[in-house]
Amino acid sequence: MKSLESKIARTSIHTAETVEALSNNIVKASEHTYETIGTLSSSIAQASEHTSETVDSLSDSIEAVSQHTYETVEALSSSIAKATEYTSSRVKNLENNMARLSGELLESINTDRDYYIETINHVHDQFRKEISHREEIFQNLIVTFRDAASAKDHSKKWWAIWK
Repeated sequence: MKSLESKIARTSIHTAETVEALSNNIVKASEHTYETIGTLSSSIAQASEHTSETVDSLSDSIEAVSQHTYETVEALSSSIAKATEYTSSRVKNLENNMARLSGELLESINTDRDYYIETINHVHDQFRKEISHREEIFQNLIVTFRDAASAKDHSKKWWAIWK
């Protein structure tokens, strides 16, 4: 039994030494873990602060760009509205001018057509009168020729030369 007691005592001492060594290792690891957690916390705090500054800077930049974009779009919208209004008034003026010119052109064409028809009718009447006059002269010439032919002596037969 003594030997068992001595074995148990040795095992207890060895176990106590092992437990003490493990406790010391756990304490050292805890200290190292505590330092690592402190370093990580500090790094996270710095990163968070830097991220916060970056986000603030980006937010300010986005706000400035958005404001500039809004002003640019507003200016473009105003310019487009003015250009549209100007173009609309120009188109209306062009439409009115085209309608007026179309009416004037139509009136001018009708006047010219009436003048040409009148001129053609006048020339036609003159030609008809000239033709009637020439017809009358020709008829008088035929009558005169017949009268002259009947009054002439037919005793000579001018066709007898060929017999």
